Amino acid sequence: MLIHKLLLLLLAGMSGGRWLTTQAADGFRIYVNDQPAGREAFSVTKTEGRITWTGRASLELRSLLITIGSFTLITDAQHRPREAHVKATVGSSEQEIRTTFAEGKARNEITVGGTTTTKEDAVSPDALVVLSNVPFFLYEVLAQRVDFSRTGPQEFRIYVLPQIELPLTVRVKGRERVSFANRSDDLIHLELALAQPAGQTISMEMWMDDARRLIKLVIPGPLFIEVYREGYERPTERAAPKEYDAVEVTFASGEIALAGTLTLPRERSHPLPAVVLIAGSGPHERDQNVAGVKVFAQIAEHLTRHGFAVLRYDKRGVGRSGGRYETATTSDFADDAHAAVRFLRARPEIAPDRIALIGHSEGAIVALLVAARDPSLQAIVLMAGPATSGEEVVLEQQAYLLRNLPEKDRQERIALQKKILEAVKTDRGWEEIERAFPPEARASLAVARSPWFREFVRLRPLALLERLACPILILQGGKDTQVFPHHAEAFARALEALGKVPYEVKIFPRLNHLFQQAETGDLSEYGKLTKQLDSEFLAVLTEWLRKYLKGG
Repeated sequence: MLIHKLLLLLLAGMSGGRWLTTQAADGFRIYVNDQPAGREAFSVTKTEGRITWTGRASLELRSLLITIGSFTLITDAQHRPREAHVKATVGSSEQEIRTTFAEGKARNEITVGGTTTTKEDAVSPDALVVLSNVPFFLYEVLAQRVDFSRTGPQEFRIYVLPQIELPLTVRVKGRERVSFANRSDDLIHLELALAQPAGQTISMEMWMDDARRLIKLVIPGPLFIEVYREGYERPTERAAPKEYDAVEVTFASGEIALAGTLTLPRERSHPLPAVVLIAGSGPHERDQNVAGVKVFAQIAEHLTRHGFAVLRYDKRGVGRSGGRYETATTSDFADDAHAAVRFLRARPEIAPDRIALIGHSEGAIVALLVAARDPSLQAIVLMAGPATSGEEVVLEQQAYLLRNLPEKDRQERIALQKKILEAVKTDRGWEEIERAFPPEARASLAVARSPWFREFVRLRPLALLERLACPILILQGGKDTQVFPHHAEAFARALEALGKVPYEVKIFPRLNHLFQQAETGDLSEYGKLTKQLDSEFLAVLTEWLRKYLKGG
């Protein structure tokens, strides 16, 4: 991801009255999935009876750029919020929020795209802390309210501007030595658990110094977020010596240039069998880094150590690849994967008749699309591939995410999702749907109205099996909560009924969607688990590819 330099000009937060102290400007560096993703700067000004926190931030979450032009939070001397004022740009949407807190109410004035609306929420005045996705200095505000001498749970109510109040539990884990790239310090470790409306919990960890300054924050999840205070450098892993060659390559897909990495065994005396890795949904770079787990980098390294050439690449519009991700469809991604195959066939190190595809999640559908049009492919592997239509996948995923809601609320949200899906298919009913969303949340409908989603909901992966001419391996995690195990079973039934090509199905009972050893399989768990892929999964994959690409 790109580093978006932050303007260091901070707004002066003056509250009138006599100045007591002014804290010098400070800031954070932000990382997402091991990559630099943004910066934040802020200052704190204390006057008689109130404290003003003021900052700016810029953060890129995959292809979404969030810029906080200014965020001012005014609290009383006990750090209870009194006013908040935010100017931000989320993607292309300009937003401004003014909020006042009084008499158990949060009164919001929200301006989105030039249109202003008002919203009032009941809040808990005594325990209230304001949090948002960014800026992260709000976590430092929270720390001012925590009793570091207590080891039991401490309960707070969090108001997420300008939407909802949620319960937050904080536990003080104690003092521990934390190492950074440039220093080591004794810090106070806090664990946070933020309950979500649908019943899930977001777990976070932060480390504070004795002055209650936020030094490090970790938010696990599909996007693994790390925040480090300026002056505390993020530790870096020392790369082990490679036993293979890694070549930076570019290849054409139509008029677009795609960038990737081709790994080759160092010892090679004849053309090599090769594999193309195809990423799942979302703007993935070549390593397919999810929650700090570099899925494709690990697969590429393992297979290359066992004699295969492996090509992985940045999706169009991501990383160093050209094109526009936001307008791309699954068919476009299939064109790109096919271009990768043609690129390999033209290279002298590669055996052109011994090429396989490995697709993960939506990438499995892409692999099927390519194999359906190219009968000369030697084999394909589907990792956690959906067998049902995109529409059914969306509804299934939502049902899981909403499983802990009261039945009435759950059914209302599912009904709204069905309306959205119907609007996607017919292009009718969008006005009614937009009215069901508050103005500040309507930007989230952009994905539903994208070319990619319109095509995705109509895709029927099982129908592509009839056009398949090569062996197929189905790999599935038994604890996968994004693509459930029944999808692998559906592929097996369909392939058995067709009887056209050799196939194998392997379900790993303890693995999740990323093929990690898991406890629950929930997305919130990804960043807390080992970053290594399961060794049995890698062994099964390698042996099967050896059988069909190397002849046993």
